[in-house]
Amino acid sequence: MVDNSTLTKLRQPVIFSALLAVAAIAVAISARFRGGLIVLRAGFAVFNVLSFFYCLSLVGQKAWETSARIANALRNGGKEASDVKCN
Repeated sequence: MVDNSTLTKLRQPVIFSALLAVAAIAVAISARFRGGLIVLRAGFAVFNVLSFFYCLSLVGQKAWETSARIANALRNGGKEASDVKCN
């Protein structure tokens, strides 16, 4: 018998593939019409802009985490977790 977590892991790629196929068919159908091409170009432009801002947010998040680590290191004066003594 296959357990539930394995079924969930198998189901997710199948659903993703189906959604990707539906999107590809929709793009192919809409590309045949002039209005569809305009919509596709606008959609790709929006996607590119949103992807750019998403990448910027990831870079910003990484910089924020790094600055927090540096601030903690400076505040602790070079102490490591193993150097801390509890009474």
